[in-house]
Amino acid sequence: MKKMKKIIKRTIAGTLLFAMVGIGGLVTLIFYPQSLFANKFEYNQFTVYYNKDYKIDKEAFRIFYTMHTRSLKRANCIIMWKLEGYPEYVARNAYLRSESYDLRNEIERFVTTDEDARRETFEVVEGHFMPTYYFKGRIMVEYLMNIKGMTYDAILKDKRTEEEVFDEMVQWMNEVKSEG
Repeated sequence: MKKMKKIIKRTIAGTLLFAMVGIGGLVTLIFYPQSLFANKFEYNQFTVYYNKDYKIDKEAFRIFYTMHTRSLKRANCIIMWKLEGYPEYVARNAYLRSESYDLRNEIERFVTTDEDARRETFEVVEGHFMPTYYFKGRIMVEYLMNIKGMTYDAILKDKRTEEEVFDEMVQWMNEVKSEG
């Protein structure tokens, strides 16, 4: 009987120790998740941890951070597609410069997708969905910056509505498609 009590005490102590170590490890990962990521990018007081090698453009991030901070301080109301589209544009900059990428195809894919299918989310790449206004904002910002040559500051100051810019972008896509 005495031996059985000793075994039970050791089992309980071992289980408690195992549980405490497990919970401690989980808490550590929650507060310090850096060890889960292979890469990091630092700018001023920000550190971004990530797994895939996105080749983050530090200069583009610096420009975005500077403009975004200044713009937020002086703007009472920033249009969502501008606010969300630019970070998506910066985050996907390497992909957007790849040879296989074509803005016209992205616009056409967006326009030809059934409106109900893209009501809340849109498939950016096969199997990867994001909120529709992120994608739409990104292609609109990309159009204004890469095709029209506007800066992000100029985009923020632009008084045209989302619909006006979108219609202009679609018209550009149709003109370029008909030329080629």
